[in-house]
Amino acid sequence: MPERYRPGPVPVLLVDDRLENLAVLEHYLEPLDLQIVRATSGEEALRAVLRQEFALILLDVQLQDMSGFEVTNHLKTLERTSHIPIIFLTAYEADISQIYEAYSVGAVDYLVKPVDRQVLRRKAEVFVDLYRQRRALLFHEATLRQAERREHALQMAELRLASDQRYRKMVQGIENGLAWTADRNGQLTFVSERASELLGLSPEALSEPNGWMGRIPEPDRQEMSAAMMRVATENIDLGLSHRFLDGAGRVLWFRTVMSGQQEPNGVILHGLSLDVTELKRAELNQRFLSDAAAALSEPLDFHTALEKLAHLVVPTLADACVVSRVHHKRLHYLVAVHPDAQAIADAKQVKPDEETAAALGPAQALREDRSVLSELSTSTEMEARSPTLRALNAHAFISIPLRPRGELRGVVTLLSTGPERTFGPAELSLAEELVSKSALTIDNARLYEEAREATDARDELLAIVSHDLRNPLSAIALGARRIEMLESTRGDEAADPKVHAAASRIRRAATRMERLLNDLVDLERIKSRRLHLEPHPIAAGELVKETVELLAPLAAERKITLSMESKLTRSVQVRGDAERLMQVFWNLVGNAIKFTPAEGTIVVRVEEQGERVRFSVTDTGPGLSEETIERVFEAHWQGSGEEARQGLGLGLAISRGIVEAHGGRIWAERPEGGGGRFIFELPESAEAGQQVASPEAAQGASQTMRH
Repeated sequence: MPERYRPGPVPVLLVDDRLENLAVLEHYLEPLDLQIVRATSGEEALRAVLRQEFALILLDVQLQDMSGFEVTNHLKTLERTSHIPIIFLTAYEADISQIYEAYSVGAVDYLVKPVDRQVLRRKAEVFVDLYRQRRALLFHEATLRQAERREHALQMAELRLASDQRYRKMVQGIENGLAWTADRNGQLTFVSERASELLGLSPEALSEPNGWMGRIPEPDRQEMSAAMMRVATENIDLGLSHRFLDGAGRVLWFRTVMSGQQEPNGVILHGLSLDVTELKRAELNQRFLSDAAAALSEPLDFHTALEKLAHLVVPTLADACVVSRVHHKRLHYLVAVHPDAQAIADAKQVKPDEETAAALGPAQALREDRSVLSELSTSTEMEARSPTLRALNAHAFISIPLRPRGELRGVVTLLSTGPERTFGPAELSLAEELVSKSALTIDNARLYEEAREATDARDELLAIVSHDLRNPLSAIALGARRIEMLESTRGDEAADPKVHAAASRIRRAATRMERLLNDLVDLERIKSRRLHLEPHPIAAGELVKETVELLAPLAAERKITLSMESKLTRSVQVRGDAERLMQVFWNLVGNAIKFTPAEGTIVVRVEEQGERVRFSVTDTGPGLSEETIERVFEAHWQGSGEEARQGLGLGLAISRGIVEAHGGRIWAERPEGGGGRFIFELPESAEAGQQVASPEAAQGASQTMRH
């Protein structure tokens, strides 16, 4: 007996430069019986993939040495690694362009941290199952080839040595195949009695003229005839796989091996045909499911994904297909694929209430919450069809609930429109597997479409708010300022301190609202990569000097010393937008002023770091906790304390977006001796000697950001 296939742990590669993230991912995937391999850099991941095969790669987009997109590009250029499914993970909120980029480099999905445990596990389970099935298929194919070689060697040796009578007696006992003899034209002269059980045809019927060859479909028949001729004329052994129509018209698959024997009356062909229908069906089904998964892996909108599924079903699995959506426990027709356009038009006229109340059809799967297979063999059953099935002339159907993430979203119905196609347990099993594998992809398309609509609505709302609120806020601030000035010019007896104080509060509130509105607009522009920059060569030292001069009065009001420290050994320039870089400095130094106690110090430093320029802001405040360092650049996150709760928590997130838009990076750390330090680096500009961006422009921009 051949060795049984024993599945073991499936290898999965986790790539993240943070060990705690790797530990979380490994914990989430623990129930799947996996061989987890970790990598903390892109280079380590590439080496791991070259050492062994993986069923799936979970890849962090932001790595220290290279991005996840670069790692994927390397993998897709190599033939042995190009097929590995890759799911991107990122700690940043995904936008449409980044999702498109992920899919364009070959990813199968894109998830945002923190990852939902169930979503990650189910996505990984799809590819783990696919890997196991592929390995099992390869094992079975190898087993079949080994069995064929042994069977062929044994049978051919015995056939050549045995007399015709002994040969016929021996081959009658072969359980999973037929032994036969034939002339060079394919006319059988003998076939074992096993034919009646395997084929539903008697040996006598197969021995009639064209009784064997006539039941082999084209083009397999031409290949069989050519093989028989070669065996007869070249005295060689040959083997081939081919189809055969049994007595009931079903398609069976056989692996036939044959050899020739020279007799006085000519060449006699001895053959052994082994039934490999189940193995071949498994191979074809697996290939179909793989092709379907590949077709549905592309980024699609919801309706297109449903159409793609329906077109995959027809005509491979069914003559027609209908996909219905479940909404408020009613079925709504969405997609139909049918050879008759008029039938589709008639199906569109069916109302949801009529379909939901139907006896036999998609509504039956909805009511019973299970897959339904029905062969409509009687006139009563045909009359009991749902309106949709009657319109599409269904003679048999399979209805399968579409359940992504355990929630009933729709019903997929496969139709046979004539007696030529029948449905059975094998067809039901394959259809269920296809729908199951497609459900998550289709639901992702639905969620993506809803997210895109929500994003468009958000952008539209933000544009309206930005446009319609900015002018009233400016008018309020200007009116309050005029009241302040009017009260200041009155005499001591006429002036009212309460009016002046109220006007001052109104002006400050309006200015603050305008600044918060600007922050929201800036953040959305950064997220959608639409932040406008006007880069110019800027002297790094002058940029820091202007920052200190501009913000020193604010620090002095809090009795804080603000100073500059330059470690530059030469004139160094960066290429950037002076207004935006001043916005970064304002946020960093402004936060330092907010958290540094009186009599404290703040140092703004600039220094060379190879081909980059490093800027830092160091204060003597209470310092930064581990949680603060980890999350301080997240939008809307704020630390503890009353001052930390002021504002929307957008300043540092915007600063990070501006720095990264300039090709730089920004981070926070705790210096020795206490306090806090924020650091960002920018590439050094090669355009030495050009005009530096106007200090007045930078100062004008910073005025709009004052607290």
